[in-house]
Amino acid sequence: MQAWWMYAAVVTAVVFSPGPMTLFAMANAMSHGRRAALVGILGGSTAYLGHLAIVYASLATIAGWSAGTLRAVRVAGGCYFLWMAWRQWRAPGLAAPSPTAAAAATPAGGLGRIWLRGFLIAATNPKAILFFAALFPRFIDVQRPYTGQFLLLGATYLAIQFVSNASYGVAGSALMSALRRRGRERWLPRLLAVVFAAIGLVMLA
Repeated sequence: MQAWWMYAAVVTAVVFSPGPMTLFAMANAMSHGRRAALVGILGGSTAYLGHLAIVYASLATIAGWSAGTLRAVRVAGGCYFLWMAWRQWRAPGLAAPSPTAAAAATPAGGLGRIWLRGFLIAATNPKAILFFAALFPRFIDVQRPYTGQFLLLGATYLAIQFVSNASYGVAGSALMSALRRRGRERWLPRLLAVVFAAIGLVMLA
């Protein structure tokens, strides 16, 4: 494996920058607590495993994928979260939640819904596939077995991605606690709407 540390540094720089999954982890922690944030992160990680499987099996052909097809997938995901932002902004009965409701309430549809949303965010963001396809060949030594090197690169990405999302989740939980201490819970629905809109716009960019 060539320059694993350089690869890890590149991945860290990319995944710690604000993106759809990090913002989603923050929103979950703010609205439903750290457990829900963790479930959403695991949903995204499941989709990333699928992306890695695609890249492993077809690394040589990904460059030929239609740009229009990839763009359509991203637009669909981005529009979904813009729609969620609109619903959150207009949601009735959420203007002034109780001090414990925002962090403790079970999300509509249960944790399975949170997992599915995390999965959809990652699955409809083909940037991850293109990232793997562009970066992995630069760090794989053709003189050594391909599978072992690929698994190391993939596991490194998943681990750093998980730490990044969890960090944003902790930040969201801390922000929610600060809002409660200041009696500003009523701001939460609008704040979440802004976060969802940011996810959608990032996916459309």
